[in-house]
Amino acid sequence: MLSPDQVEELNDSIQSMDRGALIYQLQHFQCRFPVDFTPEFYQREPLHRLRHILFGLCLHNQQTIDVAAAA
Repeated sequence: MLSPDQVEELNDSIQSMDRGALIYQLQHFQCRFPVDFTPEFYQREPLHRLRHILFGLCLHNQQTIDVAAAA
C-alpha cells in the first residue's frame, strides 16, 4: 500500500507532466489488464483527464511511476 507521502509525491509528479509524458506513462504502464487507448483518444482528451486516469491506475495497482523515464 502506498503511504500518504508516496500518494502526495505521485500526485505532484503527475500534475507536473505534459501531454507527451502522460501518454508515455499510460502506454508503458504495467498492470493486469490492458491499457489500450487509441492515439486519437490521447490527443483528444484534456490533460486533467489523462492525469486522472494515470493517477487512478497507479492507486489501483499500488505503484508509483518513473518520472525520469518519460523525460
